[in-house]
Amino acid sequence: MQWPLRAYGKRPAIRKDGRPPEGTRRVTPSTGSPAPVPLSVKVASYDTCDGSRNLISGRDYLSDLVLLQNVKVVQRFPTLPTTGFHVVGPWYTFEDTIYVENQNNVLGPYSSSNPNYPPLGSLVDVIGCVHYTTGTSTPSFRVCPRTAGDITIKDPSGVGGLSTARLSFSVFPNPGRDVKVSFTLPTRKDVQLGIYDLAGRRVAVLARGMMEAGTYLRNWSGLDDSGNRVRPGMYFYRLRADNDVRTAHAILLRE
Repeated sequence: MQWPLRAYGKRPAIRKDGRPPEGTRRVTPSTGSPAPVPLSVKVASYDTCDGSRNLISGRDYLSDLVLLQNVKVVQRFPTLPTTGFHVVGPWYTFEDTIYVENQNNVLGPYSSSNPNYPPLGSLVDVIGCVHYTTGTSTPSFRVCPRTAGDITIKDPSGVGGLSTARLSFSVFPNPGRDVKVSFTLPTRKDVQLGIYDLAGRRVAVLARGMMEAGTYLRNWSGLDDSGNRVRPGMYFYRLRADNDVRTAHAILLRE
């Protein structure tokens, strides 16, 4: 499949931040094909009006071929999408989210048995062109793979030796109505995962007790330990694993 390159008039050779001008492509000498530009999820998903062009956002990379490295496949909304999947990055904090879109059906139709759709929780590298869509209720930047070969499922143990070497903890989406908490234990640990309001009162416990090494996912739909719905707003998520403590915050939206 051929992806169109943008045509511009004369532009400065180098932008203020030292990057090549928009629309240029790095080329791999051995193949003559465009080489993807490594890009963080934070930059790729950042949507802002920047008249002075002093900020770096997804708009600077529209139609560019980019590489998202070591991102995790997640479920952002209660219903899984059928035109792609969401990923969060960077490894291992997983703070920002972007949608990987199955544009032109290059991944084939969605189904749980289609191997072109990586399983939830998978660590992947994604190559694709940056695209902005306005045809949904939430216009946003997306990354569109050219073929299924642009998605590589990775072995977490090979990512910088971080997978089983340290405790990781992430909360997403932020903001969200159905919040997901992901954490990885490097070894067997005594765990307590609690949610607290701004006054420091614990409203819910999502995990407690001894847990084996591995990656875990817990959902919180906004109910306290008594089954009552809490008020929307900011909440703190505290993971204690033996003597290690991690804290994150996220905004719970109204149903």
